[in-house]
Amino acid sequence: MIRRTVMLCAVLPLALSGCAHASPTAAAPGPTATPTGQSWIVVAAGATPSAAATPTPTAPHTPAASGAAVPTLSGSPTPTAVMQTVPSPCVGAHRPGAISVAEVHPGTTSAVVTWYHPGDDSVVDYRATAISQDLVDGPQPQVPWAMVAPHRGCYTVTATVTGLRPRTRYIFAVNADRVLLTQGGTQSLTVARSRVMSTV
Repeated sequence: MIRRTVMLCAVLPLALSGCAHASPTAAAPGPTATPTGQSWIVVAAGATPSAAATPTPTAPHTPAASGAAVPTLSGSPTPTAVMQTVPSPCVGAHRPGAISVAEVHPGTTSAVVTWYHPGDDSVVDYRATAISQDLVDGPQPQVPWAMVAPHRGCYTVTATVTGLRPRTRYIFAVNADRVLLTQGGTQSLTVARSRVMSTV
């Protein structure tokens, strides 16, 4: 009887343990005691894994007001309007008594005369005349002349005077025929004259 009791005492805990694991309704675990000493589980030190970082948009950099250079965007330059000034036409006037020098290139029976037109709008035409400096007995020849109508602006006028005599000295005078707006008529004004020139 004593031997059966000992065996029963030895087998009973194992049976109870097996029944405890097989039971679907296990008892609720009790409160876990907080360890007071150093944990016996060793955890390797290292970086804690985390979710992939989401890039955070950053605000554009604003340069400081202490003279820092402001970055410029690269690309095609901004077109700028270019203003083109149209030069105004040269406008002048012949003054009475002011006679300029006429340039003359003589030939055998003709001469090329040049003078300056100041842009006088009152000038209707120019008349270049060759005045002989050699005396001729008897009937006098006709005075050669040439007429040129000017246009607007300032430029050098050229006229060719024909009908000259060979080896003859001439003075070439240029007269401007002007319209007098205040008097309602015209005026002939000498504006240029050459020195004595001789034909070939």
